[in-house]
Amino acid sequence: MKRKAAVFSLICCLMLFSGGCFGGCLGGEICGNGFCGSGENVSNCPQDCGGGEVCGNGVCGNGENVSNCPEDCSTGEVCGNGVCGTGEDVTNCPQDCTGNCSSSAGVACSTDFEAQYSSQWQQHGAGACENTGGNPSFESLSVSIPSQVSPGQSVTMTVQWNRCIDCDTNAVIYTSFLGNWDPNNPLTERDNFLTTCDETSTDTVTFAAPTQQGSYRVRWIHCFASTAIHNFCGDGLPGNSSAPGVCPYVERTLTVCN
Repeated sequence: MKRKAAVFSLICCLMLFSGGCFGGCLGGEICGNGFCGSGENVSNCPQDCGGGEVCGNGVCGNGENVSNCPEDCSTGEVCGNGVCGTGEDVTNCPQDCTGNCSSSAGVACSTDFEAQYSSQWQQHGAGACENTGGNPSFESLSVSIPSQVSPGQSVTMTVQWNRCIDCDTNAVIYTSFLGNWDPNNPLTERDNFLTTCDETSTDTVTFAAPTQQGSYRVRWIHCFASTAIHNFCGDGLPGNSSAPGVCPYVERTLTVCN
């Protein structure tokens, strides 16, 4: 009986060996499973390693998991989870990292109330006030944001602005930062109770960049009203101080690239 079992095992190994599966007889990786495992390469297992996932490259790719490739999948990024993580790029994980750095990304407004019914501030030097359609008027002194960042990187945007001398000292001013990758959730919003004329204020927000590559848009929206704007595209048609709909804004581009 033992002899028959040994012969059977030998036949199995010869059959596997003839199919190119060197590891199958040794208890190692199985050639032909569509996954380039440890010890396999394009020479000894072209079926798996010619164009399949490569175990040990730091990316947990399709077909890899913590059991068959702990090197990549115990602590590495997971390809296919919708996040272009560290070590992933458009070549080794196109599912997560699709799109190139310069292509438009984020939500394209079906109706961009801000762009249609409001005005985008132009950056002026000190003393060059811009009438925003109401009293008081303002000037944008400086806008600071990195032009290019990595996916998920911490980003800081700063807007310095000045309240001009033709002001109402009882005015309430609301500002909000919004990104078109999450248009209904302001990155931050705040009220500014400025009690003197010709007063300079600085608004700053720090946020995590989108995880997908592409060119995104960020807006800082400024309202002489009793509430802020809560949607990147605007809250609707122009209204009143309690529901302004749209307000003047500053827009900048944020490029996310590996």
